Amino acid sequence: MSTNVTPEMKKTGTRRAYLVSLYKWRSITALFAGLLAFFVSFIGVLFGMIHQIEVELSPGIQFFQFFTFQTNALNVLAAGVLIPFAVEGIRKKRFVCPRWVSLLHCSAVNSILIVMIFTLTCISWYDPEKAFGGANSFLHLVAPILIFSTFVLVESLHSFSVKDVFLCLIPYAFYAVQYLVFVFIIGEENGGWMDLYHLKDIMPVWISIPGMLLLGVIVSFLTRWIHNRLVLVHRRKLFSCLDGEADPVEIRVEAFGLGRYLGSRCETESVDIPLDILLHLSKQYQIPIQDLVRPFTRGVLDGQADRDRFLCSRSGR
Repeated sequence: MSTNVTPEMKKTGTRRAYLVSLYKWRSITALFAGLLAFFVSFIGVLFGMIHQIEVELSPGIQFFQFFTFQTNALNVLAAGVLIPFAVEGIRKKRFVCPRWVSLLHCSAVNSILIVMIFTLTCISWYDPEKAFGGANSFLHLVAPILIFSTFVLVESLHSFSVKDVFLCLIPYAFYAVQYLVFVFIIGEENGGWMDLYHLKDIMPVWISIPGMLLLGVIVSFLTRWIHNRLVLVHRRKLFSCLDGEADPVEIRVEAFGLGRYLGSRCETESVDIPLDILLHLSKQYQIPIQDLVRPFTRGVLDGQADRDRFLCSRSGR
C-alpha cells in the first residue's frame, strides 16, 4: 500500500495544527499582557501615593480623589481577573475570555486613555509640572501607552455593541458623579474636594462638564471600533487556512482531529467544546452543527483514551 502523503492530507493536518497553535499563543500572549498591565498599574498606584506623601506633603489617602488612581486601581482589578483565564488557557491549550472580563478590561482601558488625553490636551497646558513632573510622566503617559498595548495584545472573541460602549463608561461616570458632588455641590470650603482638574477655571462649567462627558463617549466609541476591528482580524487569521472549498467529509475529519487533540491534552473534567470554531465551520461549509459536534465528541473520547493509556504506561500499570 502506498504511503505517499497527498497535498490534501498535508493541508488538513496544517489546518488543525494552525488552529490549535493560534489558540495556544493566544493564551501565552494574554498571560504576558495581563501580567504587564497588572504590574504597570500597581507601580502607578504606588508611585502616585509616594508622590502625594513626599512631594505634595499631603496624606496618601488624598490620592484616592484623583481619577488617575482610581483608573490604575481598576486596571489592577481587570488584569488580576484576566490572568487566571490566561493560565487556564495555557493549561487547556485554548484561551477563552468571558464577555464580562472583556468589558471590564475595556472599561479600564477607556479610563486610562481618558487620563492620557486629558493630560495632553488640558493639564499640560495650564500645569506642565503636574502633567509630566516626576512620577506623573509615568502615570499620565507611560502607563496608559503600556496598558493600551496590553489591550491590543489580548485577543477577544466578543464584538462590542453600542450598549457595551456605555457599560464600559460606568467607572468614568461613577467618578464624574463623585467629582460633581464633592467639588460642585459640597465644595472644598465645606469639606469636599478641591477642583483638582480646574474645571471651574479653564472654561465655564456649562461647557467643561459636558465636554468631559463627551470626551468619555468619544474615547469609548474609539476603543470599541479598535476592539471590533481586532476581533475581525484575529478571526480572519484563525480561519485563514480554510479556503471554503474543502469537502464536507474533510471538515468532519477536521472536527474529529481537533477534538482528539484537545481531548488528549485536557483532564476529563475540563474539556470544553470550541463552539465558536465549529459554528464558523458549520456556516462556511453549510454543514449542520450537530454533524460537527458528533465527530468532535468522538475525537475527544479517543483523545482521552489515548491520554489515559499514556498515563497508565508512565505509572507502570
